Amino acid sequence: FQTYIGDVLLAVNPFKQIDVYSKKNHQDFTRSHKRSDNAPHIFWVAAEALDRLRETGMSQSILINGESGAGKTESTKLVISHLAYRAAHDKDLARKVTQVNPLLEAFANAQTPVNTNSSRFGKYIQLDFNPSNKQITGGKPCVYDYLLEKSRVVQRATTDSNFHVFYYLVAGTSTEEKERFCLQDADAFKILRREGASRVFRNDYQIKENAEYFEEMRQTMRNIGLEREEILFTLASVAAILNLTNIEFEETGSSDGRLGIVNLSFLENVSRLLQVDQDDLERALLCNEVHIQGEEVLLRPRSNADASDSRDALAKALYHRLFGWLVSRINDHLRPTSNAERSNFIGILDLSGFENFEENRFEQLLINAANERMQFYFNQHVFAEEQRELDAEGVVCGDVIYDDNSDVIDLIMVIYCRLAGVLQMLDEESRHPQTTDQALIMQLHEHFELHPCYQRANKGDAPLFTIKHFAGPVKYNAVGFLEKNRDDMSANLQQCLEQSSMNLIKNLFKIVPGDSGTISSSCTYYFLLLCRPTKKTPSNQGDKTKRWKQTLCRTFRNSLWELLSKLKETEPLFVRCIKPNLDQVPHKFAEGLVSKQMRYNGLLELARIRRQGLPVRIKRNVFVDRYLCLVKRKHKHQETSNEANCHQILSSVNITDAQIGRGKVFLKNWHKDVLDEQLKQIERDRLEAAKRAQKKAAMVQFIAIDHTLPPNAPLRTDALTKKSSFSRTPSVVGTGTSMASYLMDEEEEEEGILPSELWNIFRKIPRERISASETFSGFLRFVKVLVYALLFLVLLASLVVSKGSLILMASSLKIIIGNRRDTMVTLLVTCMCVPHVLTFIVHVFKGLFGSQPWPSIVEFIQILVLESIQTAAMCALVFIVLPELDIVRGVLFLSATSLIPAICKVHAIIAQNKSCLSDGGWRKLWYIGNASAALVQLAAIVALSCGGFGINDFQTSLNGFLNGRYYRLLPSPWLMRRWWVIPLALVFVSLTWWENFVEKNLKIFGGLTIPLKSWKVRLHTLKQKGCIISSLWNAGVIIAFPFIVFPDFMFKIDVPNQNKRAKSDILMQFSVPLAQGLASLFAFLSGSLACKLCMQQVAYSLPLLLSAPMTVVVLVLQCQYGFIPLITEYFWFCPEGFNASALDSTSIWQYSLFVLWWVSQMMIAGHIWRPRQNNMDRTEKLFVRPMYNAALIEQSLLLNRRRRDDEIRCSEYNDYGYIVDDDVPASKEYVPMIYACATMWHETKNEMTQLLKSIFRMDKDQSKRRNLRAADPTFKDPDYYEFETHIMFDDAMDLNDDDEFIANEFVHQLVSVIDHAARRPVKTPTPYGGRLTWTLPGGTMLIAHLKDKVKIRHKKRWSQCMYMYYLLGYRMAGIRDDNLWKKSTDTIIGKKKNEAQFLPGSIFKYMPEGVAMKASNTFILALDGDVDFKPDAVRLLVDQMKANRKVASSCGRIHPIGSGPLIWYQEFEYAIGHWLQKAAEHVYGSVLCSPGCFSLFRGSCLMDDNVMRTYCSQADEPSEVVQFDQGEDRWLCTLLLQQGYRITYCAASDALTYAPESFKEFYNQRRRWLPSTMANLIDLMSSTKPTVHKNDNVSYLFMLYQFILFASTTLGPGTILLMIAGSYNAILGTDLWDSHILAIGPVIYFVIICFTTHPDTQVIVAQVLSALYAVVMMIVMVATVVNSFEESILSPNVLFFLCLAGFYTLAAILHPQECACIIHGLVYFLCIPSGFLLLPVYSLCNLNVVSWGTREIPKRKSKEELEEEKRLEEEKKAKDKEKKKGLVSWLGLDSFFKDLKEFYSSMLGKRNTQESNASESILLKEVMNCPPTERPRPVEPPKPREVERPRPKKSRVDLVNPAWIEEENVGDGKVEYLKKKEEIFWKQAIRIHLFPLDRDKQKEEEMSMALKSMRTNVVFAFLMINFLWIITIFQMTLLKATLGDQLFIPIPRADDPSAPPERFEPVGFAFLAIFGIILFAQFLASLSHRWGTFLHILSRTEI
Repeated sequence: FQTYIGDVLLAVNPFKQIDVYSKKNHQDFTRSHKRSDNAPHIFWVAAEALDRLRETGMSQSILINGESGAGKTESTKLVISHLAYRAAHDKDLARKVTQVNPLLEAFANAQTPVNTNSSRFGKYIQLDFNPSNKQITGGKPCVYDYLLEKSRVVQRATTDSNFHVFYYLVAGTSTEEKERFCLQDADAFKILRREGASRVFRNDYQIKENAEYFEEMRQTMRNIGLEREEILFTLASVAAILNLTNIEFEETGSSDGRLGIVNLSFLENVSRLLQVDQDDLERALLCNEVHIQGEEVLLRPRSNADASDSRDALAKALYHRLFGWLVSRINDHLRPTSNAERSNFIGILDLSGFENFEENRFEQLLINAANERMQFYFNQHVFAEEQRELDAEGVVCGDVIYDDNSDVIDLIMVIYCRLAGVLQMLDEESRHPQTTDQALIMQLHEHFELHPCYQRANKGDAPLFTIKHFAGPVKYNAVGFLEKNRDDMSANLQQCLEQSSMNLIKNLFKIVPGDSGTISSSCTYYFLLLCRPTKKTPSNQGDKTKRWKQTLCRTFRNSLWELLSKLKETEPLFVRCIKPNLDQVPHKFAEGLVSKQMRYNGLLELARIRRQGLPVRIKRNVFVDRYLCLVKRKHKHQETSNEANCHQILSSVNITDAQIGRGKVFLKNWHKDVLDEQLKQIERDRLEAAKRAQKKAAMVQFIAIDHTLPPNAPLRTDALTKKSSFSRTPSVVGTGTSMASYLMDEEEEEEGILPSELWNIFRKIPRERISASETFSGFLRFVKVLVYALLFLVLLASLVVSKGSLILMASSLKIIIGNRRDTMVTLLVTCMCVPHVLTFIVHVFKGLFGSQPWPSIVEFIQILVLESIQTAAMCALVFIVLPELDIVRGVLFLSATSLIPAICKVHAIIAQNKSCLSDGGWRKLWYIGNASAALVQLAAIVALSCGGFGINDFQTSLNGFLNGRYYRLLPSPWLMRRWWVIPLALVFVSLTWWENFVEKNLKIFGGLTIPLKSWKVRLHTLKQKGCIISSLWNAGVIIAFPFIVFPDFMFKIDVPNQNKRAKSDILMQFSVPLAQGLASLFAFLSGSLACKLCMQQVAYSLPLLLSAPMTVVVLVLQCQYGFIPLITEYFWFCPEGFNASALDSTSIWQYSLFVLWWVSQMMIAGHIWRPRQNNMDRTEKLFVRPMYNAALIEQSLLLNRRRRDDEIRCSEYNDYGYIVDDDVPASKEYVPMIYACATMWHETKNEMTQLLKSIFRMDKDQSKRRNLRAADPTFKDPDYYEFETHIMFDDAMDLNDDDEFIANEFVHQLVSVIDHAARRPVKTPTPYGGRLTWTLPGGTMLIAHLKDKVKIRHKKRWSQCMYMYYLLGYRMAGIRDDNLWKKSTDTIIGKKKNEAQFLPGSIFKYMPEGVAMKASNTFILALDGDVDFKPDAVRLLVDQMKANRKVASSCGRIHPIGSGPLIWYQEFEYAIGHWLQKAAEHVYGSVLCSPGCFSLFRGSCLMDDNVMRTYCSQADEPSEVVQFDQGEDRWLCTLLLQQGYRITYCAASDALTYAPESFKEFYNQRRRWLPSTMANLIDLMSSTKPTVHKNDNVSYLFMLYQFILFASTTLGPGTILLMIAGSYNAILGTDLWDSHILAIGPVIYFVIICFTTHPDTQVIVAQVLSALYAVVMMIVMVATVVNSFEESILSPNVLFFLCLAGFYTLAAILHPQECACIIHGLVYFLCIPSGFLLLPVYSLCNLNVVSWGTREIPKRKSKEELEEEKRLEEEKKAKDKEKKKGLVSWLGLDSFFKDLKEFYSSMLGKRNTQESNASESILLKEVMNCPPTERPRPVEPPKPREVERPRPKKSRVDLVNPAWIEEENVGDGKVEYLKKKEEIFWKQAIRIHLFPLDRDKQKEEEMSMALKSMRTNVVFAFLMINFLWIITIFQMTLLKATLGDQLFIPIPRADDPSAPPERFEPVGFAFLAIFGIILFAQFLASLSHRWGTFLHILSRTEI
C-alpha cells in the first residue's frame, strides 16, 4: 500500500487495519542505514526528516496531502508516533505528543459522505528539538490550528454529521453527568439529527462505540495534563452549545413586536452552564441594542430569522473559542519542563483534503483553495525548483514539464492577477449588508466569465458557478456565502458573555483572535484565571478587548500566508495519500480513480523525472569531506581540485551515471545507499582498529613500566589511534601546482622576469574639456563677492531711505493743511498701494498661465475680512499715530508691531516641547528669551497706550536750517481722547504675519480647538487666485481710509504754476514719495535675491539688524547737522534736546524702552539667522505673504521670511504646499540617488570614450564627497548623492562561426575602452542576454546590460522601459526595505492624506511615506551613448528638482559637436531653439520635450499612473508607431505633462553630443523628429481641457501659444515658397505667375521623387535642391535689402527681418558663452528652404518608414535566415518579372501611378480597404509586442523562433554557460549568477512587457499598407493646407490694384512721409504680426530665463 517516487512517499489508504506499524517496525527504521533496507513505509519519511535535521541542522516539514478520505489524518499520527519513538527522551512527553492528534480529532473531525473521520480544520504540528541531543523538547506552540469549519456546528449537509465530540458527550455521559450538564437523549438535540433519519444512533453498538470514544477522549485530556475543572468546563461548554441550538422563537403578538422563546428550559440550561444572567441572555437573543450618546436604546426587536442567526452565531463563536482554548492548553502542557534552548523543528502539516460533493458550499471553496495553494507549493518545490537547479548546475536531465495551477490560484486568491479574485470580491460584497447571494453570483459571472478556470452554471438564475481545480471541476452553490463570510456576532451577545461569573467564559470572549482567525495563540493570559478569584485585568490588556470583525475570507488568506511562511523556513518532504475507491471498502482498487489522483497531483510526471533524474544532490565540498576516505582507503590519494576528487570518489565505488555540477554532485537514490554503506564499513573497520590500538597501547605502557622506562616518556600511539578521514571536520584539499605553469610560452616567461609595466610608464591622456562655465569661473567668483557687497548696501540703504521717507511724509501731515495736506495724503496712499498693485499684476499673470482653484464665497469673505483688519490697522499707524511722533520716536515706535507673532511663536514652542523649561543650557535660555520678547512687546503696547511718547508739549527746531523757523508740536486732543487707537493698531497690524508663526492648532479652555494651522494651509492653497481680489481690496481700503480720518479730504496732487515755483522744486516735491516707493521695492527685491542666492546671513539678516539703528543715527545726524537738503513741503520734527549737551531723564528712559522693544523684535525674528533653503528657491517658498508692506518694510522682511523652509513641499494645486500632518518629519533629508542610464547601439570608440569620461568624472566627484563625509560625519554636504551607472546595450549579440551567440564588436570595443581604467568586469548570464559589472576607481558601479534581441525587445524605448522597471519597479518596490515598508498606519500617505506630497497617482495612495520620498529623491539621468557632461551640470539639474517636487524632468543645454557645414547649421539651430523656444516654454508653462541624450527624470513621477505603464504600451495603430517609437522622449514628456507634472530647462547645465555630419544621416534623423513632434503636439492639444485641469503649469493661453507655433510650422513651407516667389518678382523681374511657378515647381518635383524612389535617392535629390535653394536664398537676401529701399523701412517684411535679426543678436549677447553661434546664422539662413521646406516634405512622404536609418550596419545571419531571404528574393523576382509587362511598367512608372491613385482617393475621401483591414491591432515587425499583457502570465507564452536561435554545437544553458562568457574580448573577470528574485523579475518583465517581436509577414505587410495609407492622408492634408495658403496670398496680391484701398493695410513710408503709403495684404500682414508677437514673447521669456540662469550660476559659485 506504500511506495516511493523519488523522495516522495505514495500511500494508498487500505481502509483496514494492517500490521505494519508495530514496535518492530519502529525498530527496523531506527536501525536501518539506507532506504532500501526496508519496504516503503510512512516511518521512513519521519526517519528521513529526523536524519536530515540532525545532519544538516535545517528544520524539516512533512506535508501530507490527498483527497478527503485518503488517510491523511492516520498518516499524520503515524509520523508523530515514529518521531516520538525515536526522539522523545521524555516518555511522558512522547505519550502526550502521540495523544494530541486523537484529542484534536474528537473536536475538529466529522463524518462526511466520503470519509468517516474527515478533518474539518488544518493543523500544523511543530516538534522542537534540543540543539544538543536532538531530542523532542515540545515547544510553544506545538500545534497551530487553521480554518476550523465552525459553521458545521449549526449548519451542514444532510449527509454529514456534526463534530465527533457532540456524539461522544451524549453517548458517554452517565445519568448523573447528564443531569449535571443538562443533557438528554441524542435525538432531543437538533444539531445531532440528520434530515430523514429517525434516530441519531442507528443501534446500540453505535452508542457503545461513541461511549468508548468519550472515555478515551476524557482520559486523553487527563493524560496531556488538563485539570479536572478544565475538563468539566470543556464538557459544560459543549453541552451548552447543544442546549443553545435547541432554543426556538415564536411570535407573541406584543405591541412592540418582541418575540418569545418557546422552550425556556433550554435557555435556563444555557445560562446555568455558562453562568450568565438568564434575563440578559434572553434580551441579547431577542433584541438588538445600540448605544447612542452613552444611553442604551432598544431600537427594535429581532425578527425570527435574525434571532435564529444570533443564536447560531453565539453557538459558533463559543465552539470556535473553546477549540482555540483547548489547542492553547495542549501547547501549554507540551512545553518543556526546563528552559531548554530552542533549536530546529520538524513540522507535520495535515490539511483537509480536496472535496467535491453533490452540493458544495462555502466551506468546500476554502478547503479546495487551500489544497490548490499546497499543490502549487508542491509544484514549485518539486518541479520548478528542479528545473532551476538543473539549469544553474549545468546538469542535463531532460525538460521538466508539469501542469501549473497558478491560474486557479489567481482566480480564487489574487496572488498574481491584477483583478479582484473570488475571495476578495466576496469580501467586498460582504461589506454591504443589503447585498444578496444572487447579486454576488452576478458579479462573479461578470468579472470571470472569460477566465479559463471559471464556468457559469447552466441552471437559469440559480446561484451556481464552477471552478476548474487541479483535481477537477467543482460546482459551488453560493447560497449562504455572504452570511458565512461575515461571521458576525452582535455586540450585546458579546457583552452578555463577557459578564459571565465564570472567569474562563468571561475572559474567553474578551480575547481578540489573531490575523489567522484563531485564539489559540492569544489566550495565554486568561486561562490562568480559571477557578481563581477574579482579578482586575491589567491595563496592558485593554487593547485586546476590541471587537473582532474579520471576515472568513480574510482570516483564510492570513492563515494560508502564515502557514506558507513557516514552510519557507524548512526543507519539505511530501507524503501523497491516495484513495483507492469511493466506497471506502478494502480490497477494491479503482484504477481510473487512482490514475486521476496521481495525474493531478503531479505524481506521474514526478515518477518520470525521478526515473530519469538524479534526486540526491550534495554540495561538492560536503561530498568530498564525507566520502574522500573511500578513495584514500584503496590507494594513496593525490590532492587535487574538488571536481577531480568527486570523480575519484565515484570511480572508487563504480558509479558511472552520476553527474557533477558546478557546485553539487547529482546522484540516484541507490548511489547514496552504496556510498553510505561503504562509509559504514569504514567506520566499522575504524572502530575495530581503535580497539586493537587501545590494547596495543596498554601493552606498550605495561612494558615501559615494567622495564623502568621514564614515567613521562612519550608514547607514540598517535599513529595507531589516529582518526580516519570519516571525521566531520572538513579536510583541507590542496589544489596542487598546475602543469600549465611549467609550459609557459616565451612571452609569459619574459613578463615574469621583467613586467613591461615597470618600464612602459609613459602615458597618452586626452586633455580635459574646459566647459563654458569653467571659463568664467574666476569672473563669477569676483561677481559673487561684488553681489554680496552690493546686496548688503542696497538692502541697508533701501531700508533706511524707505523708513526715513515714510516718517518724514507722515510727520508732515501734522502741520500742513488744505491742498498741501491732500497732496501729501495722496502721495502716501500711492506709496502704500504700490505693493498691492504689483501683487495684482503678478497673480493675474500667474492665473493666465496656471490653473489653480478659486476660493469659495465664504473663503473670499474670510480672506477679505482678515485683510481689511490688517490694512486698516496699518493705515491707522500711518495716518493717525505716526504724525503725532517725532521722526526718531516714529522709527523706534515701529519696533512694537510684533505682538501676535511673538505669542504664536511661544505657543508653537510650548506645543512642540511641553517640557521646554526642564531643558538645560542654551536651549532653556532660548525658551526664556522668546517668552520675554513676547512680554516686552505686550508691555510696549501698554506703555504706548498710556501716553508720554510723542503727545507731550515739547519744542522742535531745525537749528536754523529753515531760515530760523521753529515749529512747536502741540498735543493732539483727538488722539488723546482716542488713546485706544494705538493698541488696536499695533495689535492688528501685527496680525499681518500670523501665518508665519502658527505651527499648531490652538486649543483653549481645555477642549475648544481653533484650527489655525488648517486655516493657514487652506489660505496658502488659495493664495494665488485669492490675491487677485484681496490685493485690489487692500488698495481700496487704503484709498478709503483717508476719507474717514480727514472728512474734507479729496484726492489731488497740487502742482503750482511753473512761474511760482521752479521745476526743481516740483521734482523735489515728488522725490520723497518716489524714494519711498522705490526704496521699498528695492529692499524687497534685494532681500529676496539674497535669500535665493543663499547669502541670507550677510546680505539679508545683517542689514535688517542694522536698519533701525542706522535709521535712527541718520535722523539724529540730520536733526543735528541738516546734511539732507530740506524741502519746503516736508517738515523734520526732531526730538527734544537733540542739540543739547545731554538728554533729560524722561527721554533717556523712553529711548531705553525703545531699544528694548527693538531687541525683542530681533529676538522674535531670530529665524532669519538660521536659513535652510535650497539654491534658487522660489519667492513663495521663501516668504509667507506674496509681497512686501510699503509702510512697514523692515517688519515685513523680518517677520514675513518663512521660519521653517522645510514646512512646505509640493502640493496638489500650488508649487508649494504646507505639511499638514505634524508627525511628518519635515526636516528629514533623503540622499538623492542618481542612476545614470545610457542607451547604446552602434557608437564609435570616440563616442563611447566621451560617455565613459563623463561617467568617470561623476565617479570621482561622488567618491570625493563620500570620503569627505566619512572623514567628518558632522559635515553636511548639501550636494551629496549616490550614483550608479547602467548602460543598455541594444542588439549586443551576434552569431559566431559555430552559430553561437556572442558579444558583438561594439561590446568588445566598450570593454577595451573601460578596461584601461576600471577593474575586470564581473560577468553574469541573464534572461535578457548578459551583464558586465565594473567597479569604478571611485567605488561606484557601472553595469552594462547586453541585450540579445532574440530574448528581449530592442530599440531605445524598450531599453528605457527596461531600466525603468528594473530600477523603479524591482529595486524600489520589488526588493522592499523593511525599514521603509513597515505596516504602520502612521506612515501611509493614503491614510494621512499628507498634502506635502505631490503624488496624485493611486500607486502612492497606500505607500509608506519613506518609500514615496525615496522614490521622489531617486533620479534617472537619461543619456545617449555619446554624450559628454560634467558633475556640475548634473548638480544644476538636481537643484531644479529639489526646488520644486512637481518637476518631473529637467533638461540641460545640448551642444552639437562635430565638423562641417551641417554642424554649423545645427549649432545655430540648437542655440536659437534653447535661447528662445525652450526658455519661453519654461517661463510660460512647461518644456514639452526633455531629450533623452541628457535629462534628469524624477523616479516617483515616472512611477505614477499613466506614465511608465502607458509608456510601455505597444503601438497598434500607424499613428502610434509615429508617436511612440519615432519620438519616444517627447512622448514620455507628453505623458508627464498630462499627469500634472512640470518639465524645466536649465541653461547652465550643458552637455555635448555628436550631431550628424553627413546630409543623409541628418535627414534620416530629422525624418523621425518632425512627425513625432507634430504627433505629440497634436496629442497634447487634443487633451487640452484635462491637461489644464490637472496641470497647474499649463494654461489655455500656453496651449494657444503652442497651437500658433504648430500652425506656423505647418504653414512654413508655403510661407517660404511665397518668400521665394516674391524675391523672384523683385530681383528677376518676373511676373507673379512665373515667380510662383518657378518657386513651386521644384517642390512638386521633389514630392514625386519622394513617392516613387528609394529614400537614398530622395536624399540625393534633396541635397541637390538644397544647394540650389541656397543660391535662391541669396536672392531673397538681396530682395529684402531692395525692398527696404523701395518699400520703406517700415515695410512689414523689412521690419520683420530686422526684428528677427535684432532679437537673435540680443539673445546671443545675453549668452556670452555661446555668442559665437550667431556667426553660423548665415549658414542657417541659406539652409532655411532645406530645413523648413524639403525636410518636412521628405519626413512626411517617408512616414511609413519606421527604421531609424542611422548607425545601421549589416548583421551576420544564420543559415536558416539566409535560406529564407533567398527564397523571398526569388519570389520577389518572379513577381517583378510578372509586373514588367506593358509600357507603363517598362518605364518604371507603375508605382508612381499607384501612389497617385491613392493620393486621388484621399482627396475624394475614400478609405483604403487595406487600411480598413489593417486597423484592427495590426503590428509591424518593429512594433509587434509579446502576448497580451492584460494577464501577467499568458496561458501559452510564445516561444523564440527556431530560425533565430540555431542549436549550438556545444551543450549550453543560457543562464549558466552562454557562449559569450567564454570570450576573451569580454574580459577574464569572474562569473556570478543572478539572485533568484532578480532572475524571476527579469523573466516576468520579459514575459509581460519586453518579449521580443515575432515576425509575421502578413501582419508586417498589413501594417506597411496602413502606414502608407496614413502617409498618403497626411501628405495630402499638408500639401493642401500649404497650397490653399499660397493661393490665398497669391489672390490677394493679384487683387491689390482693385481692392487695395478697401482691404489692404496702409503703412506710411519712412523715407518720404508725403508719399502715398505702401499697402500690404491683410492675411500675410496678420501672419507676420502674430509671428512677430510670438517672437517678442519668446525674447521676453529669454530675458527672464537668462536672469534666472545667471542667479542660479551665481548661487552655485563658491568663493
